[in-house]
Amino acid sequence: MFAMKPRNKKLLLILNSLVLMSCNSGANLSNMALQSENGTPSLQFETLEHYDAASQVKLHDCNGIESQFNGNKCLVLKLPVISLSYADMVRLSGDYIGNPDPGRNIGQQADLAQREANFMVNFDAYNNSTYQTYLIKYLTKIRSMDERNKFNKQNQRPLEISDKDNCDFNEISGGLCVGNIPVSLGVYLQLANNSNDHFDNNAIQSYLAGHGLALKTAYAGNLTLAYAYEGFAAHFGSDSFAAGHTRTQKQQIQDRCQNEVEGRKFGGLLVKEAHDFSNKTGITLINNNGKQWVALGDAYFFTSGNAQNKQLLIETLQTGVDQIYDIYQKRALLSATEFSKLSQDNLKIMQGMLPNPDLTRNLTVNPPAIFSLQDGVLWWRDLRYNKNEPVSSCINAASFYHL
Repeated sequence: MFAMKPRNKKLLLILNSLVLMSCNSGANLSNMALQSENGTPSLQFETLEHYDAASQVKLHDCNGIESQFNGNKCLVLKLPVISLSYADMVRLSGDYIGNPDPGRNIGQQADLAQREANFMVNFDAYNNSTYQTYLIKYLTKIRSMDERNKFNKQNQRPLEISDKDNCDFNEISGGLCVGNIPVSLGVYLQLANNSNDHFDNNAIQSYLAGHGLALKTAYAGNLTLAYAYEGFAAHFGSDSFAAGHTRTQKQQIQDRCQNEVEGRKFGGLLVKEAHDFSNKTGITLINNNGKQWVALGDAYFFTSGNAQNKQLLIETLQTGVDQIYDIYQKRALLSATEFSKLSQDNLKIMQGMLPNPDLTRNLTVNPPAIFSLQDGVLWWRDLRYNKNEPVSSCINAASFYHL
């Protein structure tokens, strides 16, 4: 490894100053990262893509009506303050509504029973009366952002989300911002910081846990609740189709940085850049069926380069919903053993359609991620020479922040 100098001295000074901060104030880094209480930038959420894809899914026999409904027209969860559609569930779940306790992450649990238990704890957040008061304000804000991004969507341009948008969501959910910088975290940013369920293999396992529960619920005869579970799970499944979510090793990078006294403050920053860069530039995804395709992600969902990925996502979501309805229709004819076998077959089909993060990372057609972890070693991709270089520490890696 050759000696590297920081590419942006001004930014390095900002980053180093964050390490020395004793208060919970933050810094606006290149208008991209929000500062959390411990110095870790928070990911920003773009959710119009979740809603759009889920709205194109057809749900059968919605609320006892036999005709098909688009995902945004089929109400699957009735709360005291509002009724939510399948598409609403796909959009809101995990990003806005969930359990921010890191111990309640779903996908990283080794045991299926624990993954299912944590899924239910996160789903139950919708029954939290405080969170329900957030929902109306969330949706009002979200719809104003959708209106603002209508031109971008129609013209296949990237979606726009600002620091102010994220601070609005933070304050809606009990946090506080000063000058569009969070000084205390609401549920929205706590979920962004603490949840690993949107990334890498954790997203796949989170979806499969929820889909399995949806199949069981359909077999038990409650189709509406099964659709609600599927909507919650499908948020994580749809995240896996975003380039920046599929191969960004959020849990591993943040765990690696936590082992450093000073570097622990910068795990989120490294994840943030790896996420944003892959979403913008795109990578080739591959699934267990051997199918390969190009994907961008999140804000770039509606751009022309993501067209095939968008269609494959919709087809995957549709397959999940169709499996639930199929089980529901056959429930009286299936023994418990027959249901178990059919359920496992269905889960295998879904796993075959979803992108495989490990296979994706190993594709030679893909350049290395901006930041990655291999055998415990942190790597940085130097765009000047398109070389992958080992980095001694997270704070050193942060000094090579690209944006």
